[in-house]
Amino acid sequence: MRHTAEQLPVLSSRAANDKLTIRNDMKLPFNKIRHQTLAVVAMAALLPVVLLALFVVGRLRTELTYQALHAQKSLAEAVRQGIQMQIKTWIHQLEHFVETPAIQTMNAATQKPVLFKFLDQNPLFASAFVYNSDGTIINVAYRNRNKGDDNLLGANLSQLGLKEAGQPSTWGYTILAFHDVMKTGELKISAHISSFNQKAQLMVFLPIKAFDDSSRIVGILSIALHLDGVILQEMIEGFASGRRGFLILTDRIGSIIARKGQDLPPGLEKATLSRPPEIGFESIWSKLDGQEYLVTLGPVNSINGYILVAAPSEAVLGFIGKILWGMGLLTIISLVISGGFGLVLANTVIEPIQRLIEGISKVSEGDVAHRIEVPDEAEDELSDAGRAFNEMAGSLEKNRLIGDIWSGTWKPPS
Repeated sequence: MRHTAEQLPVLSSRAANDKLTIRNDMKLPFNKIRHQTLAVVAMAALLPVVLLALFVVGRLRTELTYQALHAQKSLAEAVRQGIQMQIKTWIHQLEHFVETPAIQTMNAATQKPVLFKFLDQNPLFASAFVYNSDGTIINVAYRNRNKGDDNLLGANLSQLGLKEAGQPSTWGYTILAFHDVMKTGELKISAHISSFNQKAQLMVFLPIKAFDDSSRIVGILSIALHLDGVILQEMIEGFASGRRGFLILTDRIGSIIARKGQDLPPGLEKATLSRPPEIGFESIWSKLDGQEYLVTLGPVNSINGYILVAAPSEAVLGFIGKILWGMGLLTIISLVISGGFGLVLANTVIEPIQRLIEGISKVSEGDVAHRIEVPDEAEDELSDAGRAFNEMAGSLEKNRLIGDIWSGTWKPPS
């Protein structure tokens, strides 16, 4: 087919554009390979770090929680044992006091100075009431010797209870404890914590037995144990010092009778105890004022109440944040290093492929003398492909030379 002179430049320009398009298109796969290589290398570097972080954080959270629970239970048990030993000492003291003849005679005039003397010698006790067997108050003594003490003399518990309209208040609990002691003849610690001059008091009820017949109960002695007193508070502070979180003692209904802690929420007056344990300790995660706490709760039977030890989540699991920060920094360093190695690896793979494709393009354009530079020490597959290309180009060059010689010497018969 013959072409006119006007057509030749057009054909030549189209051919050049086609070659340019091919060469530009050849660069696109190289970018894809580079990006894919970088992505694979980054994933290979990132995945182990992420899996390690998940494993370490999971195990660390479990271990830190376990250690915190163990520490809280140990603290709660130590406080409980200390309180029980101290309460036993106080109870023994009260039992000895209630067996004195001055108390057993049930003579109000004889009892009065003895009650005041006992309160003066024992600052932990705040007040004392003496009831006869039918619940009538025959003696009252307060530490501050309040002149209004006598206004309750002669009053009966049933009358005082009626004034409170059946509410579970101070006199209501007193009536329950009174009847319990009269029925069993055993000491009773009330579940109710009364309040006097804004001080928490635990009521202890002891039977007064007749001097000449220990099997007959002639009255009840009620003593208010001042639980915010120096002894109990110092004992709690000694156990809780230097620890994050807080420790509180409550009665059976959750009223707080003693507290200590640098993380104690302000204004905390009562703890809601849903299904509290009767034996041993239980631990849960609980939120208070938007802050999450690890809480350990257990009974303190000696005061008919509960002990609650709590620590904020950052105090328990704060170390995990430091670990995660370190893991994040390690991840960034790994990505930077792996990205650099990935880029070097991608270029190492791409450059031989690019030289090979350029060589194929030149040979296809007729430049059979073109050769690809292949290092002699290279022993990889791309180097083998480059050597094979050079051999192929050499064969093509040899064939063309033979063809040219043949075309120049051979003449067709006329």
